[in-house]
Amino acid sequence: QSVEAMPALQTVHITARMRTLPRDNFEMIGLSYDFVPVEMWKAFGAPAKWRVEKPGRVVVMDGTASLLLIGGNRAMRGAARTGFVEWLLPLLDPEQILQSELQSARLGRSQATLTTPTDRGSHETMLRVARRAEGDLTNDWIRNKSILESDHTCVYRFDAATSRLTGLQILVHSGGQDTPVFEISSIRYNEPLAADLFTPA
Repeated sequence: QSVEAMPALQTVHITARMRTLPRDNFEMIGLSYDFVPVEMWKAFGAPAKWRVEKPGRVVVMDGTASLLLIGGNRAMRGAARTGFVEWLLPLLDPEQILQSELQSARLGRSQATLTTPTDRGSHETMLRVARRAEGDLTNDWIRNKSILESDHTCVYRFDAATSRLTGLQILVHSGGQDTPVFEISSIRYNEPLAADLFTPA
């Protein structure tokens, strides 16, 4: 239902926080790092445009090319889909990431559990997706340095009335503990976005 609710989207604005380092790449996480704010915007259309930023690091895609700004004094240009944002970018296409999670569960690549509002007496539906670390972890140094290279669970929340995504928390499993490394605090749909948001300052 949530997948079907998404195609009419005009804009998405996501406010989140992540255990990472300012200025460093968007892929990096650290279980002992402090949370830093992350903000993302996307305007759907032809062409689509988006912006992702955290302290000291901004990526803007104006519909044809992307520009990475680091610390205000370094910049790098790339194509529209250059991997400046890595795993965060799919969050700007909620309908696609949901389809991906459903397909992953069907293929046995993850374990998914759905909790309906009637189960908890709330107005939200919750989807928990557990996934094992990917990649060659022979060198254990890389473990838990990114979401994909960690054992983790994604906890998605949806509005029961509209079936739209309202939140996401990602927990990394390590040393017998679950550590939150990424949390969405708000998702706003179809709010007006200034055109200069997608133009590098």
